[in-house]
Amino acid sequence: MSGLPPLNQLRFLEAAVRLRSFRRAADELNVTPSAVSHAIETIERWYGGPLFVRAARGLEPGPEAQDFASCIRDALQTLHDATARVPGRRAQGHLSISAAPSFASRWLLPRLRRFSARHPDIRVQLDSTRHRIETDLAGIDLAIRRADQPAGSQTWLRLVREEIVPVCSPAFLMQAGTSDYRRVIGNGPHICLSSVADEWSEWTGRTISEDRRTSTIIEVDTIALAIEAAAAGLGVAIGRKPLVNVELEGERLVALAKPRAADSSYWLVGSDRIFDRPEARLFRQWLVDELRALPTDREP
Repeated sequence: MSGLPPLNQLRFLEAAVRLRSFRRAADELNVTPSAVSHAIETIERWYGGPLFVRAARGLEPGPEAQDFASCIRDALQTLHDATARVPGRRAQGHLSISAAPSFASRWLLPRLRRFSARHPDIRVQLDSTRHRIETDLAGIDLAIRRADQPAGSQTWLRLVREEIVPVCSPAFLMQAGTSDYRRVIGNGPHICLSSVADEWSEWTGRTISEDRRTSTIIEVDTIALAIEAAAAGLGVAIGRKPLVNVELEGERLVALAKPRAADSSYWLVGSDRIFDRPEARLFRQWLVDELRALPTDREP
């Protein structure tokens, strides 16, 4: 095709503009800074003028370079997506997953070795930063989120509905001196999430302040801390399945009632073009298989 720029050098220009540094571009592309400089010179000869201007901190991309690099980035992404959807392509390469910290540490991370054993050619990068689904998934392929319902323009696939159940440690239950689990739940102390306005109202149907039998409220800021506080015998917490399954199975915690379906679910979130990638399809199927294997509930 006539009029095309020197294609081999385009990725050098895109990296140099994005990173605003020939040296950092060279490090990313695993070449020398001199190779990046020569590539930029080749493109500037084709363009017919400079694309970088000299500034106090060195060479800075001019507006033409920034516009050109943006177009290159879009073209490279289009090529990447088209390649990923080639029928019959073997799944391999990189898959970046964003998951909320509690889900990442308590459920996903302990199981990832099974995914790696099943698909050793797929390298998974796990990110537990709290990205906003609507606007902040740059560089993330798939996200796992807890929410009542889908939001935004991404594709949402429900993985599992969350279940809630009051839990405490066996030692705390023994100290309560009663076999009436309803009294144990009512008497507390209750362990609450400070990030939720009134977590216990989802179970009791009333706010904690209305429950005069509750002597103390212990507040923590994460689900993981609530589970650990209950396991340490500090009181009764709202356990959220599947995050609390390990403690229930290992009898670090005791369920004080049968679980109830919560309003929230865990969802796999991404774009249609990402869901079409072989790596994403395999990861999605693996998640479904793992969640189907969750143990059935036992009577408390």
